[in-house]
Amino acid sequence: MMRGGLILGAMVVVGCAEGPPATVGGARLALAWNVFEDGSRQLETGEVRDLARGERCTPRRWRDGATYCTPGGRDAAGLVTVYADASCDEPALRAVDGGARAYALTLEGGAVTALHRTAPLALDAFWARDGAGACVGPYPGSGQRFYRRGAEVPVGALAPMGTEVIEGGGRVGLRAHTSPDGLRLPHALRDTAHGFDCIVRTTASGVATCLPPRQAALRFADAGCREPVVGQHELWPDVAPYVFAGAVCSPQGFVIGTELPAAPGYERVDGACRATAAPVGHRWFQAAPIELARVERRRLAAPGHRLQAIELVAGDLALVDRPRYDTGTGGECVLASSAAEPGVRRCLPQDPGYEHTYYTDAACTRPVPLANVFREAPMAKCGADLPPFAVAADRPGVYFRITDSRTEPVYRKDESGACTAAPYESLAGTPMVFELGEPVLASEFVAVQRTE
Repeated sequence: MMRGGLILGAMVVVGCAEGPPATVGGARLALAWNVFEDGSRQLETGEVRDLARGERCTPRRWRDGATYCTPGGRDAAGLVTVYADASCDEPALRAVDGGARAYALTLEGGAVTALHRTAPLALDAFWARDGAGACVGPYPGSGQRFYRRGAEVPVGALAPMGTEVIEGGGRVGLRAHTSPDGLRLPHALRDTAHGFDCIVRTTASGVATCLPPRQAALRFADAGCREPVVGQHELWPDVAPYVFAGAVCSPQGFVIGTELPAAPGYERVDGACRATAAPVGHRWFQAAPIELARVERRRLAAPGHRLQAIELVAGDLALVDRPRYDTGTGGECVLASSAAEPGVRRCLPQDPGYEHTYYTDAACTRPVPLANVFREAPMAKCGADLPPFAVAADRPGVYFRITDSRTEPVYRKDESGACTAAPYESLAGTPMVFELGEPVLASEFVAVQRTE
């Protein structure tokens, strides 16, 4: 068996080298690429180019149950409904990130019910409805983008799409977007034994694992914490058959069993099984552990380029991961836009630390900005090197290099405003605290030069 099939930076392999290509564009839906300033290229796995319409589009499920390549998909969530008048009778759309929008989607239950072109709208002020439904405002509209819904695009004008699973003889396969015109675009790893698309996370021991796509709360039905029970929040309309739960940096996989009439009474706290109150708003289920599939995660050499691709390897299959490794900073980055540069896409630091104000005295009068680094969240940091940057708290597009760990005592203000030496706590645990180095602007990270 040979591994091959390098396609302009997206390595995906099916079986032997003489087998059919795993990644191929169609007659109408072509592959879409981002070309960075350093000359490296990155395949878009969530978007393709619709040659018939002359624009990019993304797979979206519509109300008829079918999937179509729908323009405006990546930025659709960035439009919110506001109003152009004090009585909230004249609806408008506001781009929350200030970026340009060509389309607006109407969604119901996650499915698209309508697609409209946008028409620019100039507003000096806008109004919104609060949680009680009252019309509140005005809010300043300067420097923001507003739109009205324009002409509707009929679904028949869009290209239909499908999906398939590419297997390579092992437990982990590839999930691929397809279309009748010949497109085949792998975009996710899939646990073929249990039938779910993978969330790939690195554990505390540095092992990349394939997690189910939904997280759940983990508790136990017995005082010895031997009978696991998982909770799925009532906000989810469905019950996922597989979930992951447990410690953030060593998660476990579970298959869902019978629903329980009452919340379980025990959980593990600092390694001990203790009786504690269960979180509210959950449905609780018996659960059986499953063994998580493992994958290899490694960087690909890219001589002459600052950015290196990272591939996920499972047997004879490989898929390029979303983050890249920036050899200029020594950390991973992801394609994103900063609020300081609307519309500009750069490879910005992945999972940065966060600037947080501490104090050097017990009265909290001498502030000192430091970096909070949560080792246990997001899980992508588990088992990895510390991120080289922290994002500024109130300056969009500004980062700080992280330097030495803070050894002198520091204080902070708690939720009530009182000065305390108690460690800062969050759902991600207690952060490690580091000194901040020189500021780095977003413009110093590698930008997308063009798309094709």
